[in-house]
Amino acid sequence: KNLSSAEVGSIPAPKNKPRRTRCRKNLEKFLKTYMPHLFSRPFSPDQKEAIGKIQRAMMDSGQFAEAMPRGTGKTTIVEGAIIWGTAYAHRKFPVVIGSDQRAAESILRDIKVEFETNDLLADDFPEICLPVRHIDGRGQRCATQTVDGERTRIEWKAGKMVFPTIKGSKSSGINIEARGLTSGVRGMKNGSLRPDFVLLDDPQTRESAESASQTQKRTDII
Repeated sequence: KNLSSAEVGSIPAPKNKPRRTRCRKNLEKFLKTYMPHLFSRPFSPDQKEAIGKIQRAMMDSGQFAEAMPRGTGKTTIVEGAIIWGTAYAHRKFPVVIGSDQRAAESILRDIKVEFETNDLLADDFPEICLPVRHIDGRGQRCATQTVDGERTRIEWKAGKMVFPTIKGSKSSGINIEARGLTSGVRGMKNGSLRPDFVLLDDPQTRESAESASQTQKRTDII
């Protein structure tokens, strides 16, 4: 086996550090700046309100429930918020919870695609994106990956991703997990890390919405 293929090489500095800095404390600006292919239209007042609530909860604390009509981009906003919060290390262990495991993993898959293919993110967050691109979606490459000879300990699974450990990077070792609401969310940990942020997206299935007892069970779990 050619171990040299596991070496990423040195991580360059961010290509546009002022751009990266401008978005650090502004989720709305981040979405417009780094994900224009997904957020090309102006945000509606309701979208702005939801984005503001997510930002406050992620940067400070708090909890809230927000109902939005289908087709208004709430899931995409959730995905962008997780990317923003982890890229800047506002949170170390966010958990995305969906109505079931498949729905949650679909959200995580979209998040992974951005880190893999978004050139703007790669330019300004090379400490995350370059090692991610280097594994080329192949989880078996994670165990041997190195940067400047040091193991990155990156993880790349269907329901979990762990950011590469890079010297000097605040995002080193950040863990993102995807869980279905009823698939067991207690006792989650990664090393010494415990979940520090949760985003629920469409926590009900069509079947559970038609059952008062299932609806109550899901409410109790939340």
